[in-house]
Amino acid sequence: MTELYILRHGETQWNTQQRFQGQADSPLTSEGERQARLLAERIAALSPSDVYTSDLGRSFSTARIIADECGLRPESDIRLRERNVGILTGLTFDHIRDGHADIWERYFEVDYIIPEGESLNQLLDRGRSFLRDIAAKHTHERIIAVSHGAFISTMLRHVLHIPHNAPRSFALYNCALNMLEYVQGAWRLRVLGDTSHLDRESRMLDEVQ
Repeated sequence: MTELYILRHGETQWNTQQRFQGQADSPLTSEGERQARLLAERIAALSPSDVYTSDLGRSFSTARIIADECGLRPESDIRLRERNVGILTGLTFDHIRDGHADIWERYFEVDYIIPEGESLNQLLDRGRSFLRDIAAKHTHERIIAVSHGAFISTMLRHVLHIPHNAPRSFALYNCALNMLEYVQGAWRLRVLGDTSHLDRESRMLDEVQ
């Protein structure tokens, strides 16, 4: 059995402003760095074999904190990047809802390509490619992947067979832990949105998408 721990990055400045980050970047806040250190302590106790990460700064910074605690080096994989939200990048949810209602109305249609961005199907294709490689290369290993809210949501919906246009009924907090296990040729969810490693002082910001 292979275990894949999929982690969302720590809190960023744009997270606190509810801005869509997409494949642009916003640095971790001091709170985000603290969240990553708390998560790193928990991950180190699992003795993972490898740490993969999106190459975007907020994810890589989180992964580096985790990897350092585990005595590993983070390995970038662009397939773990956030959805490219194109012309919505940097805008707040309210701005998108009020100023780009036509785009928001189609945002969760799987084949809809955001202007200058990508569709959910394109995101799903690279996510499934990553899962196939992990299953093939890391049999009976414990692997870490640090990524982003929309990516994680899309992959969890894929594994759970939840329609991508259905309202999301689970939280995706910064530095939350999700775990998939590969058993008998299929991925299944074992842990969802675990934040027990965070403390009472941690800000719990859900993914806005």
